[in-house]
Amino acid sequence: MKMKNCWLVVGCALSLSGLGSGSLGGAERPYHFLREIPVGGEGWWDYLSVDAAGRRLYVSHGTEVVVIDIDKDAVVGAIADTPGVHGLAVASELKRGFSSNGRENKASIVDLQTLTTLSKVDTGQNPDGMLFEPGRQEVYMFNGRDKSATVFEAMSGKVVATISLTGKPEFPACDPQAGQVYDNIEDKSEVAVIDTKTHGLWPPGRSRRRGSIGHGD
Repeated sequence: MKMKNCWLVVGCALSLSGLGSGSLGGAERPYHFLREIPVGGEGWWDYLSVDAAGRRLYVSHGTEVVVIDIDKDAVVGAIADTPGVHGLAVASELKRGFSSNGRENKASIVDLQTLTTLSKVDTGQNPDGMLFEPGRQEVYMFNGRDKSATVFEAMSGKVVATISLTGKPEFPACDPQAGQVYDNIEDKSEVAVIDTKTHGLWPPGRSRRRGSIGHGD
């Protein structure tokens, strides 16, 4: 879902500077409004990604990804040349990010230290949800318009698989221990389950119904 505004509202029990510091403590730390971070500019918001190790928040905003220091709650930069960007998948250990550029049917491979684009990878039409899978160090771009997923190597950018899906994909998640990637197929009320070794759907050619996610057992 996209939203249009020029302010990023931060409201939570823990401030962003406290990420990774422990549990919320239940009712002892109720959610409450903290502050607004002025971002400015024009365009729609979509996904945001937190890099706990790098202490940054990445927020898609029109044709760029805004970079926010989560200790200072301030904008510290931007990743440009990402037309129609939906979001950025973060690979902290590689110091790289991978943006889904919906309007140009490409993914950007970004150096997170310099915020420069290293290269671009061709995807399917309108890449939307995105994921870095740490087990095999691969990137998944879920293409909304042609109902597919493009998988490429995080370091080289080499495309290793194109996976046909049963409907329009949205945001993914993964379980490296189980060797599976999950993505909600929003127009089918299903969750696609992908084997990270074979890049095939589990069970083959099908999606798992909503509410029955598991490890393939």
